Amino acid sequence: MTYRKKLARGAVATAIVCALTGAAAGSAVGAPTVDQGRRSYAPPCLPVPVWANTSPGRLIEYDPLTGAQLHNVPVPANLGDIAWSADGRTLYAVNFSSPARLSTIDPATGAVTATTPLTGPAQSVALNALTALPNGQLLAAAPSSRNLWTIDPATGTSTTFAAQFPSGFASTGDLTVLPDGDILGLANSGSPTGVFRIHPDNSVTEVGTLPSGMYGISQSGQMVYTFAGGGQIDRLSSVPTAASTAPLPFTVVASTGNSFYGASSVQDAEACSVPPGTSYGLTKTVAPVGKASPGDTLTYTVTVRNTGTNPYLDNSAAFTDDLSDVLRNASLIRSSVWASAGIVKVFGDTLAWNGPLPVGATVTVVYKVKVNDKARGRLANAVMPTAPGGTCKRVADCSTSVDISRRDHHGISIKIVNTSVNIAHASASTSTPHRPCPPAAKHHRPPNCPKRG
Repeated sequence: MTYRKKLARGAVATAIVCALTGAAAGSAVGAPTVDQGRRSYAPPCLPVPVWANTSPGRLIEYDPLTGAQLHNVPVPANLGDIAWSADGRTLYAVNFSSPARLSTIDPATGAVTATTPLTGPAQSVALNALTALPNGQLLAAAPSSRNLWTIDPATGTSTTFAAQFPSGFASTGDLTVLPDGDILGLANSGSPTGVFRIHPDNSVTEVGTLPSGMYGISQSGQMVYTFAGGGQIDRLSSVPTAASTAPLPFTVVASTGNSFYGASSVQDAEACSVPPGTSYGLTKTVAPVGKASPGDTLTYTVTVRNTGTNPYLDNSAAFTDDLSDVLRNASLIRSSVWASAGIVKVFGDTLAWNGPLPVGATVTVVYKVKVNDKARGRLANAVMPTAPGGTCKRVADCSTSVDISRRDHHGISIKIVNTSVNIAHASASTSTPHRPCPPAAKHHRPPNCPKRG
């Protein structure tokens, strides 16, 4: 079975089960408050495809681990945003024009299968943000107002939402419901893009900023992805809870060249809640550490350990390893890629692993690279958990850095210092033997050799 089919049949099915598990626990349809109905339990969810709508009008499905395009079909050019329903069965869209309409889209063909005019306070607004709530309703926003609106997808009736963006802010393009019950929204009052948590008590907290032009936001495997108008797909390193306007760190997944207007996945309606006791940790090491020379072989080891009290079943623990920086100066030895359990694959510049992880179990993933002859600078990379409950205790635990040093052909001693925080001992060093100076030639004396009488 291909990787895409695994995502579409396995992960999406799992996500739909997750969504259905919690949908009944949501608040009653029609409630205008942020009562999303926090779930006490939902099984861990695998990463699922993410979808984006573009201008001049395409619906594109992406692999969130690699940024690979999985599906691409035409849709109406004036869509403001898209949203999968809470049960993962229906793809909705709102138009970026007035009067407002709610449409259903066939994801296979991009065809509009039904259109419902909106009534109520959102009927005369050009909408640019849409997501599903666990209770079955939709939540929308617009660039012309700080307000948000709920939409009953069965009737098209809109209702003013109890929470608002702060004064002076308006939606830049999207919303999603986090596993902890908060709604995450993008809004700004100029530049940059503000990232806001909308809490169940209807209070709103700005938790960070992103570059301007962020128009889409979605979730996959409990990771948050943003979609820029210029075509870049980014994965947020974390979503803070404390108030802040500091830039949020992110990893670039792909630069697609498309003009994104919005995004969605079947996990955008709080579908990937993590039950207590579900957790695993990652560590990464490289050997040798510190420095390497052209022609050297480096061995990378990623260790995955279940740190909780719940098992990860059906290959549901996962991580990705961004090799793009390493492969600028080194070549992957594909025959060296190995995992003690689960499945490890390489997609372009990304190594991805997923597998089962029983309580207390440890899985080791190993791969090697050979430093190129003309390599210069540094080999740096980091591993990232991509399943619910995955963590790196410290950033340094999941990242490695190796400086490239040119070999000294005259045998000068080279010291290699172990700086990895993941190795138990503090440092180690080795030296190459110093070659004795040969007898001086008539017209040449090797450097660093004393002049003979």
